[in-house]
Amino acid sequence: MSASRRGKAEASAGGKRRPGRPKGSKNKFSVAAARKAAADQGQLPHEYLFSLGLSGDLSPGQRIAALKAAAPYYAPKLSSIEAKLEPVRVELTDGELSARIEALQKALRGEADGPGIESETA
Repeated sequence: MSASRRGKAEASAGGKRRPGRPKGSKNKFSVAAARKAAADQGQLPHEYLFSLGLSGDLSPGQRIAALKAAAPYYAPKLSSIEAKLEPVRVELTDGELSARIEALQKALRGEADGPGIESETA
């Protein structure tokens, strides 16, 4: 029997992937149905899920699932960035370092007299 004459069950039993739309993916009919439901209710789908999550009509597990589904529309995940930092190399003598620490401590206490921290960082 040729591959084209076999039934769906036989063709998928071999473990080969068949072409086509993945199961559960959106098509124009499911999108249209979601838009119609939103228009009937006056809410977008994520707004409806959020209101379901806040209502007391669902079990705690269902409420959490609804809020998880709506969350990306309200607070998208943050992407990570790589910081490019160059090390600061300042060579100070022990006396200079002690003077700088003392000036910073005075500035933190509000006792700065004289040039202060601004002149040191410039």
